[in-house]
Amino acid sequence: MDKNLLVVLILIPILIIGGDSYLNSKKRSFEIMTLNAGIQEKTDQIGEANEAKQRLPVTQDSIKKLKLQYNEIIRNLPSAQQAEILIKQSIPIADKWLQFTELSPMTKTRNKMTIKVSSGETKIDYDEIKMKMTIKSLFAKLGQYLQELENIQVQGVRKLVEVAGLEIKAEPNSEQLLVTMEVKTYTLPEK
Repeated sequence: MDKNLLVVLILIPILIIGGDSYLNSKKRSFEIMTLNAGIQEKTDQIGEANEAKQRLPVTQDSIKKLKLQYNEIIRNLPSAQQAEILIKQSIPIADKWLQFTELSPMTKTRNKMTIKVSSGETKIDYDEIKMKMTIKSLFAKLGQYLQELENIQVQGVRKLVEVAGLEIKAEPNSEQLLVTMEVKTYTLPEK
């Protein structure tokens, strides 16, 4: 074989490969960088997923605790229908020992409460139902009445009833006390 032909045959592929490499090197470098960035992004996502997987038992435990707390709250808070019964039950109890001088109608207000959970904070909506009352009573009878309020039950379950803003004043020239207070209960809004 002729040496010149051999050189040409060797030189042609080298020129083709070299020319292609020279002309397309920037494009290929950009493609490689893009692929490497994609690989890094996927690696980061896998790392985040593995961290989340490791935190999962703690989160599940936290959810179980929150469910138990929620069930306890539901057991002790009256339903919306029960709340009205609770507040109304406070009146007949009072009739045994006390004399009402003023009784305001029930009011319902929607409130928010922030609670801390393992994943941060969350807000809970709740309704506050209250009734203001002013009564006259002897001191001992007032104590009995407040104890009865604390132990009010609906369908055999003691429910949350709170006495707030208790203000006691002595009646002039009398053994009776003038008592102003609010009776409150709380419910979770019905969905």
